[in-house]
Formats: sequence, C-alpha cells, structure tokens
Amino acid sequence: MRAIPFSEIPEQGLELELHGLDVGEAGGAEADGGVDAELRLDHGPDGRVLVRGRIRCRAGLRCDRCLDSFAVELRQDFSLVLEPVSCARGFGSEYHLEADELEVEFVEQPVVDPASIVVQQFILSLPAKRLCREDCPGLCPGCGRDLKSAACECGSGAGGPFAALAALLRDDSGKQGG
Repeated sequence: MRAIPFSEIPEQGLELELHGLDVGEAGGAEADGGVDAELRLDHGPDGRVLVRGRIRCRAGLRCDRCLDSFAVELRQDFSLVLEPVSCARGFGSEYHLEADELEVEFVEQPVVDPASIVVQQFILSLPAKRLCREDCPGLCPGCGRDLKSAACECGSGAGGPFAALAALLRDDSGKQGG
C-alpha cells in the first residue's frame, strides 16, 4: 500500500481496510496469514493527523523457556498522532517533550504509511514474555531436555537456578550457630 500525503486525506476523514498484510518476521514473530487492519485517518490541530485503528492476526511465536513454537491471537486497538517535524514547536537538536507530546510520532514527510503503522502496532502488540503456557518448566540447564515432556535425570537442574545460593545460605547459617 502506498503512503498517503496528509493533503490527500479528505476533511471528513479516510477509512482504510488492509487484509493479510505481510509483516515478515517483525519482532521475532510471524503473522500466520498476515495482519488484518482497520485504520481511520482524521485531520487534527496544527497540521497533525490522528490515526485510530485495530489490528487482528494469529501470530506464531517461540516460547522463551522451552523454545517450542506456539500461536496466539492478537487483537490490538490503537491511536496515535502524526506530526511533521517541520511543524513541531521549537524542535531542535535538543528538545524537552511536554506530556501531551509523548503520544505524538514525528515524521520527516507529511505522509501516512499505513503498512509501516500496521507493522509497528503488530510489534507493540506482541507479549513481552512469550510462554507456550504459564507453568512451562523450560529446558534443563545441564542437558537441555524439555522438562515438559520428561523429568531430567542429569541432576544439574536439581534445585533450580538458585540451588547454589541456597547451599551458601545453609553453610553460612551452620557457621554462625557453631
């Protein structure tokens, strides 16, 4: 989809629908079947454009603990304000943003790139901690066995990652008592 100049957005606004937009491997995830998006573009004050929308897709992720692939449904509503850098008040090499400007995305050219916005929102909608299930035990740190499928017998994972610290605490408490 081509970029839309601010000047081509009608006064009554513009509604766009994108279906199956390919986002590649954005944010370490893939959108199975692409991303569907609905966008509404409206003129705002001071040369700004208000963008409101919603994205929907099924994303393929890898579990942060066991590295298994799994899928998650993503649905994200968003709104943002685009403002050309040329219109920004007092914009220079150093500029202190006011609270109302934290929601503004400054753009070099006065154009809206719908595909870029959808990719950005796809990445922002991804979970920070990607788990195939909440109680995923992960992999054994010693042998790498998937602890979901079988218990590890190598013994290096016994007691968890803080077992060595617990042993130090036991040693320390024994010295103080004796």
